[in-house]
Amino acid sequence: MTATPDRPGIDQLTSDQLDRLYARLDKAERAEATLTAVRKLHRPANDWSWKTFGCDHGGAHTQLCSRCKTCYPCATVAVLDQHGQTPT
Repeated sequence: MTATPDRPGIDQLTSDQLDRLYARLDKAERAEATLTAVRKLHRPANDWSWKTFGCDHGGAHTQLCSRCKTCYPCATVAVLDQHGQTPT
């Protein structure tokens, strides 16, 4: 990759620029870890008694969220899915 006026080459980065770059990378890694933790909390409960009580959405859901105890996918997972935060 070649350097441009708004984007210096790797060998042209100052110490301050590297610090900011690493801070951004750390922030991105923490955000990814947080999303993974949220998905682990909001997963299908595999509670088969749910079929007995049913779903209020015309039977569109077959499980409940293990955290919210509402139809899965719950609102939290739906928002993550809507914004492209799919599980890795």
